[in-house]
Amino acid sequence: GAIIFHRLFSIRSTGPLDPPAGTPQNGAEYRYRLKGLRDVLERASGLNILFVCTGNTCRSPMAEGVLRAQVALWGIGDRVLIDSAGTTRWHESQPPTPEAQVAARERGYFINELRSRPVEASDFDRFDWIIGMTREHQQFLRERRRSHDQAQILLITAFSTNPGFREIADPFSQGQEAYDLALDQIERCCADILLRVRTSVAA
Repeated sequence: GAIIFHRLFSIRSTGPLDPPAGTPQNGAEYRYRLKGLRDVLERASGLNILFVCTGNTCRSPMAEGVLRAQVALWGIGDRVLIDSAGTTRWHESQPPTPEAQVAARERGYFINELRSRPVEASDFDRFDWIIGMTREHQQFLRERRRSHDQAQILLITAFSTNPGFREIADPFSQGQEAYDLALDQIERCCADILLRVRTSVAA
């Protein structure tokens, strides 16, 4: 089975991704409003995940919002720290693009409080998984990872089996439909990432 996310984070699921016992099902609506945590990032006792795209205004903040909502639904948000960053400083301190906010809000993810920041050297020790949207991002991260850094550098599709796409294309300036498609793919990948997250924090 699989979690299917749609407007207002309505959940219908069967199989291994069923919500925990006691969680309302059959189309019950969930809203998870994201908090601004950028200034209080500390290593969590569980798993720390950083999503990376180019400007940190489209794909990576949407991925951050999706996975934060998923771990909150499963009641493991206190054991998973999730953040996002960009490979450039082009949009530093700016919010996600209006198109990204619309795409996210229509599915119940509120990412308007997030602000763009660049990848920092300390991220490679602070985070366990640093997940790029494309192979270009993955290569950028690998080139900057030091030998003593503990982070694993991964592609967002690495957790999925035959997702039908190899990376998440940049929707910037491509119109709302491109953002909606990117979010479709991000939700698919994050559902698979969630399975690994649940296993990791339960270990």
